[in-house]
Order: sequence, then structure tokens, then C-alpha cells
Amino acid sequence: MVKVSIIMPNKNNARWLPKSIGSILDQTYKNWELIIVDDHSTDDSVKVIKEFMDKDSRIDCICDPKVPFPLTRNLGFEHSSGRYVVFLDSDDWLGKEFLERGVRNIKNVDGYASSFAVWFGGDKYRKFVFEQGIFSNIDALKLKFRFRNGNTLLKRSIVEEHMIRFPKERRSEDAYFYSLYLAFSKKISVDDYVGFIVNRVGSSVSLSGISGLLETFKVYEKLFKVLEENGKKELVNVIRNNDFVFSVLIYLDSAPRKYKLRYGIKYFPNIVRFLLTSDFYMKDWALATFVDLFVPVKWLLKRVVK
Repeated sequence: MVKVSIIMPNKNNARWLPKSIGSILDQTYKNWELIIVDDHSTDDSVKVIKEFMDKDSRIDCICDPKVPFPLTRNLGFEHSSGRYVVFLDSDDWLGKEFLERGVRNIKNVDGYASSFAVWFGGDKYRKFVFEQGIFSNIDALKLKFRFRNGNTLLKRSIVEEHMIRFPKERRSEDAYFYSLYLAFSKKISVDDYVGFIVNRVGSSVSLSGISGLLETFKVYEKLFKVLEENGKKELVNVIRNNDFVFSVLIYLDSAPRKYKLRYGIKYFPNIVRFLLTSDFYMKDWALATFVDLFVPVKWLLKRVVK
């Protein structure tokens, strides 16, 4: 059996670690290693991790690394040895058959993506089930399905050959990494199996509104420069018209009202084109967020619900 490396960055997620690690222990595919990179947690994270390490030799931890948090995934990857790689946040979890189905379906393609669900607590889920089949890297870059942390299985050979690493920035670092991976890929196997669950109850992600947006601009400019240097200039417009717009909407969604209007006007043509031409799997959210840039519909809905 081929080994799979699961890289899990962690910072103060002791509450969710048992659920996340437990989902790996429950995998039907057994040849894996879990490398947790704990970034100076001040809660019980290290205690929880060491308890799991004592029970299973496949689990290892790099505690208190001498790199900033955004680079902990790179450190975990460099300490891993699996032919295939998964990056999983410590407050999310996998479906039991994720690794088995991923290993089976990735053999003749460049990457694997499962369907996924978002958990809002209790029995509240929203599932995103994608069409099963083989798709192009362009389909992924146009956001026809999700290709990000957690729901993807990657080939180490592609990451190493093209020296793909996460950048030092804290915002849109996943967009940078996975866009580069797709730039050097051709075919992706997409599965209708819900193999990944995003935890919105315990999410440690801080979008930081306008500061996140400004850092996102820097990350995408860095990405576009790398693509052009590697002869992938034709992909710049694909990403600029799709994934970049998605990221702009994410950060504007949490930005103060004055910035929503300012950048909504600035990127109005880009967002409208995206809404009209994209196959984006969350187009309903994108449309609601776009309208909210000019009319506070989300705020009004919250007031009504209250």
C-alpha cells in the first residue's frame, strides 16, 4: 500500500483535535502518517497530541517550530515521506473513505478532490456534491469544484518537482499554493463522495476584513508573477477572473461598510462577469455577497431573524 502523508498545522485547537485526529484514525485506508505542526499553543493541544502519539506510532508532532504559522505546512511537508499528501486543518475532519477513494482515483491523474460539507453545529450541514468524473485543471481554476485544503489528495512528485510551497502571508495562502499546483497539473479526479467536513463552529480563521483584502492583493500579484516566470501567463486571466474575484468577495464580506462600497464599485465589472460566466459551485453565496456590498441585505436578514 502506498503511504499517504497528512499535514496538520495547529494552534490552540485542543477542543477539536480529538475529532480531527479521530477522523484519520477511522480511515478505511491504513497506510498513512500524520504530522502535526503545533505552533506554540497555549491551551492543551500538545497534551492532547501526545496522548494520541502514545497510542499510535503513525502520529508525530513538530512542536514549537521556528517558523511563522503560515509556513508550518511547508515544514510538515518537508518532514513527511508519503507519495500522496493531504493538508488538513486541525478543526476540520475527513470522511472515513476519503483516503481509500483518493488513492484509488488519483493513480492516472494529477490530483483528487472529494465533495464536502460545511458544519454549522448540531445537525446543521450544507453539502456540496460535485459531478463525479475527470476534469481539467482549467475546470478547477474556474471553481467548478473545490480544490483546496482538506478535500484534496496531491502528488508529492508535482509539489517537489515545481518547488510549490505556501507563502509567508496569512491570507489567501491556500489560493496561492493550490493555484500553482493546478498550473502544473492537467487532469483532476472529482468524487461525489462527501469526504471532507469544514467546521464553521470552531473555525480559527480570521478574515480581518480590509487588512485581509490588502494582503490578498499582494499574494495574487506574487502568484501571477510566478506563473508568468514559469511560462503560464495564459492562466493569469483565468485566475484573475475567477479565484481572485472569489477571494475579493470573501474579504469584502467581513469588511466595514465603507470598504464594501469602495471596492464593490472598483471591482464591479469583474464581479458581474464572474457571476454571469463562472461555473462557481457557490454562486448563490457570491450573488448574495455582491448585492450586500451595496445594500445591507445580510444585516437586515440578521435583524429580522433576531
